[in-house]
Amino acid sequence: MILKIFILLFGIFAVSRSYLRYKDRLLTLTAALFWILLWTAIIISVLLKEWTSTLAQHFGIGRGADLLLFAAVLSLSYLSFRLYVRVEELRQELTRLIRALAIREVEEKRISNIE
Repeated sequence: MILKIFILLFGIFAVSRSYLRYKDRLLTLTAALFWILLWTAIIISVLLKEWTSTLAQHFGIGRGADLLLFAAVLSLSYLSFRLYVRVEELRQELTRLIRALAIREVEEKRISNIE
């Protein structure tokens, strides 16, 4: 029962944080909706345990907890992939910027040496 209350309170907190981050323009509308829907689904699954079991049976999975575990693993794997891709994009962009700055610095030194 204590865990259920903790999850509910954390879910409500997470929904509020997602909304506030959107309001502060730190999240896009799509990202905010994703996180709000995710946390709302978690809250509903805690409140309506039978709902997850019924949904799991539609997917051919025995228990609702197993469905939530599968969904969590898939979601975290996808988010890890997305983060990896984004980090690689940022790394490549940073490399391009550093090269451009280095080239500009060398050119400025050449110009100042000519004068």
